[in-house]
Amino acid sequence: MPSAKANATAAQLKSDLVARGFTVVAGQDASLNPTLAIGAQATGEQNAFLRLQPLASINLDILGLAQNVFTPHVLQIALETSASAGLPFLTPVNFVKILGESMKTGMRVEVYMRTTGTLVDVDDITAANLLVTWDTSMQYPLAGQ
Repeated sequence: MPSAKANATAAQLKSDLVARGFTVVAGQDASLNPTLAIGAQATGEQNAFLRLQPLASINLDILGLAQNVFTPHVLQIALETSASAGLPFLTPVNFVKILGESMKTGMRVEVYMRTTGTLVDVDDITAANLLVTWDTSMQYPLAGQ
């Protein structure tokens, strides 16, 4: 279930990335969470795929209904891996630009790496492809939201 925070943050992030010189296309996944496709969107090119969503919540409200989403959020970045094992097609400079703008959101940031040969998309955001997770605070994870 998407949230107003995820939608607003995605719009701001798109604006910030465009200002840094990227081509960015906004979209949604099957659950209507906002996504951003960065780059030429061709395999083997400098591309990234971002999804913003609230962390899963299993709680119900006092009436037993699904609660409104007030949980912390996660920003997921999927990258295509080049033939050099573990290295994305993105140049370090472009990766740092995307990562820097992502970290400024205050959300947990997860980076996923997918093998070469297929354009990255929401299907590549799986536990098997997870490379690293950053919280905005080591002492208070997810407290920066």
